[in-house]
Amino acid sequence: MLLGLSIAAQADMTITQVQTTQAIKDGKADGDPKMQTSTLWIAADKVRMDGESESVLLKIAQDSIYLIDNKKKTYTGISQSQIAGASGQSQEMPAGMPEAMANMMKMEVTIEPTTETKVINKWNCTKHVQTMKMMGTVTTSELWATTDIKVDQAIVKKISSSLLLKVQSMKNLAAQMQKEYAKIKGFVVYSVSTSSAGGKENRSTMEVREVKESVAPAGTYEVPAKYKLKPWE
Repeated sequence: MLLGLSIAAQADMTITQVQTTQAIKDGKADGDPKMQTSTLWIAADKVRMDGESESVLLKIAQDSIYLIDNKKKTYTGISQSQIAGASGQSQEMPAGMPEAMANMMKMEVTIEPTTETKVINKWNCTKHVQTMKMMGTVTTSELWATTDIKVDQAIVKKISSSLLLKVQSMKNLAAQMQKEYAKIKGFVVYSVSTSSAGGKENRSTMEVREVKESVAPAGTYEVPAKYKLKPWE
C-alpha cells in the first residue's frame, strides 16, 4: 500500500478492490458469500473499471460514459446531459397514483460527513453515512474515504454515479449521486452497506486491496472496435 499516491505524468493509477455480498437471515449467514474483484485504471482524464464481465469507461474531456458488456460484446454511450434528463423523468409518477405509493416509489440518496476517523490499511480515513431509498427499501452505508490517495474529485463523482447506470431501476439516481458525492473529500477505500427486504438482510462490503502506479495496456481507454452499439434504455 502506498500513502500519498498521485497520478504521475507518464503513469496511470491502478486500484484493485474486492466486494463481498452476504445474505443474512435471523442474524446468521444465509448461504455462501459472493465475492467480486474489480480493477480501476485512472489516468488524468480517463477512467476504466473492469468487473467480471462488464466494464465502465469514462472519458472526462468528452463528457462521455461507456457501459461495456464483454460477454455480449456490446456497449452503450451516455452523456452527462442524458444522465440529468433521466434523473428528472424517472421521478415523474403516473397520474392518479395514490400519494403514499408515489412517495414509496421515489428514489433518493443522501450522504452526510461525520467527524469519526480511523486508519484502514495504513490510510487515514473519515467516515461518511450514505442513505439510499428505493422502492420502499432503505440501504444504509458507511463510506470511509481518504485523501492519502490523490484522485481528482471530479473523477471520483463520475465513478460513483456511473456504477448506478448499469442497473435499470437505479439509473435515475446517478445525477443525485454525483451531487451528494461532492460532500466526500477523498477516495472511498472501504464501505459496508446493509439493506433488508422480504425478511432477509443483505450485507455488502467493499475494500480497496491494492493501489499502485503502472502503465495501462494498449486499448484500455477505448471501446473494442468489434463491439456493437446498444441504445441506452
